[in-house]
Amino acid sequence: MGNGTVISLGQVIVDLTMSVEKIPQPGRDVFADEAGIHVGASYNTLHAVRQMGVDARHAGILGTGPWADTIRRVFESEGIRHVGPTDESVDSGFCVALTDGTAERTFISMRGAEARGDESTFQNVEPADGDVVHISGYTFAHHTGEGLRAFMRRTAPNRRFLALFDDETFGEMVEYRPVWSCNEREAVLIAGRLGLPMHQGTFRTLIERMARRLDSALIVRVGKGGAWLARPGAEAELVAGFPVHAIDTNGAGDCHAGVLCAELSRGTGLREAVGIANAAAAIAVTRRGPATCPSRIEVEKLLAMQTL
Repeated sequence: MGNGTVISLGQVIVDLTMSVEKIPQPGRDVFADEAGIHVGASYNTLHAVRQMGVDARHAGILGTGPWADTIRRVFESEGIRHVGPTDESVDSGFCVALTDGTAERTFISMRGAEARGDESTFQNVEPADGDVVHISGYTFAHHTGEGLRAFMRRTAPNRRFLALFDDETFGEMVEYRPVWSCNEREAVLIAGRLGLPMHQGTFRTLIERMARRLDSALIVRVGKGGAWLARPGAEAELVAGFPVHAIDTNGAGDCHAGVLCAELSRGTGLREAVGIANAAAAIAVTRRGPATCPSRIEVEKLLAMQTL
């Protein structure tokens, strides 16, 4: 068993969450059933890491103001250490997150300090052997992406990295050879960028071809079905999920990624780590809110039930 740390280079913002029966058409209005203020984005991943009992650090930028203060209070309460820069000139960003009656989510985001980085943003991040670095594709959507590219250029490619897909830096990410984690829609986008059309063969065949072309491990989450795990030169395996009645999918992917990172930092094998992450995400979608990763004890109980 390892004792590594999970370091997230992703952005952390505040979510203003609302539950509605349906997203209104332009010019219309609806009443929300529930509303709340939650720290979100890559915090959801770090929260999942802490729920698994693993050390978690955030290397992104925090601002100065009420939203950033909210983030810092939550970090302190959960034992998440902020090791990144502080921007004294602007607050951290926020997002309006709408969840409808089908558990689908819609986001409207306002950028803040997390988006104002440069090449030096992650210059002090030095992962040790056994650490796992979490990279979010959202970081590439603004100036902080330059810092992420600089980090990738100077760090050794033989460390484990968990990445999400972003078109603008696709070539660099492929060359970096991270462990890829995505949902079905993102997998289709990746396949398109790789020149692999969907109509040739089954989805399983497509994922196997993607792993060979990426020359790295690929995890594709398929909801209650679980997650596909494909590695170069091997048959893809569908790691079983846990059918549940989902009431809120907001943050489910972050939960899955966080638990996966935590398990890899413990030295858990990739296939087993995916199974544990599936169990955690299944519990998470039965609860309202973006940061609903269960405790390690809850995950172990669900896994034990599956083996009976």
